[in-house]
Amino acid sequence: MWLWDFAGQPDYRLIHQLYMDEAALALLVIDPQRDNPFQPLEHWEKALKAAVRHDPAKMLIAARSDRGGFTISQKKIDQHCTAQ
Repeated sequence: MWLWDFAGQPDYRLIHQLYMDEAALALLVIDPQRDNPFQPLEHWEKALKAAVRHDPAKMLIAARSDRGGFTISQKKIDQHCTAQ
């Protein structure tokens, strides 16, 4: 198992896709305190579709949940997961 932390720096996004081709699982991390925590995921979901030949499993992870809780509702989280 390899675990890659692809931070969100735009300068490296193209290079990140070179390492995604055999991904079996993607941990998609959001900041639940943002107004639109799913916006940064749009890039990564498109990158996965472009780089991976199969459909990898995805887990939605809430970071920083110990700092102020969630400002997004469970309904919106469910809607995002269903749409993907």
